[in-house]
Amino acid sequence: MNRMIAFAGILLAGLLANPSLSDEKPHLWPCAKDATIDAQRIVVVCTQILTESFTNGTWAEDRYLAFYYRGAAEERLAKYDRAEADYRSSIKRVPEFLAPWLALGQMLEKLGHADATMSALDAMVSAHPESASVLNNACYTRAVLNRQLDVALRDCNEALRIAPDEYYTLDSRCFVRFRSGDYANAVADCDAALRKRKDLATSLYIRGLAKIQLGYVDLGNADIAAAITLDAKIADTFAGYGVKPRP
Repeated sequence: MNRMIAFAGILLAGLLANPSLSDEKPHLWPCAKDATIDAQRIVVVCTQILTESFTNGTWAEDRYLAFYYRGAAEERLAKYDRAEADYRSSIKRVPEFLAPWLALGQMLEKLGHADATMSALDAMVSAHPESASVLNNACYTRAVLNRQLDVALRDCNEALRIAPDEYYTLDSRCFVRFRSGDYANAVADCDAALRKRKDLATSLYIRGLAKIQLGYVDLGNADIAAAITLDAKIADTFAGYGVKPRP
């Protein structure tokens, strides 16, 4: 679940999409994190799915999603205690699933608990200290939020110790280093990611921004253009994170 995040508001323009509901899980379609669906309706449907699952033993592997979706709907209804309980139930079942950790942290911050999102990421990493994907998710999320970049770098480094050839983690570390102003090493990490996957639009885009910061404007703009060819919305995605090409 390398990039399976479900941010809200300004954070989640492109980093996180809702967990996909495939054709194999039509029973979950009405129970989804979808702001266009009436929140109370989502709660009712997700509750029905969970009740049937626990009664008949069906869809046990999907309970974590139903709890997460119901929690998100309950949060929309300002039923924060119920939302917290459902987020925690989702986390308990699949601790490496990032979306409820973030949703819980962001909700608690909204309710006045400072640094709850960072604490949620810390708890997720503590629950899976040997999971390269969890460490990578925590690293990238801190970079998106532009918070605790030193911790983000540590998480990426640890993920690469566990899985040295994972291009997504090199891509994440590239972004962390860009955020930190370490442009030369950002370029090096994006280079390494692109050697493993040449069509990785995020690495192309951040490498382009880093090259511009280093004074290689033409080369940087070429990378940015190549990234936009691969992903037409990538500039908007990173603009949502507060990252834009230098004028």
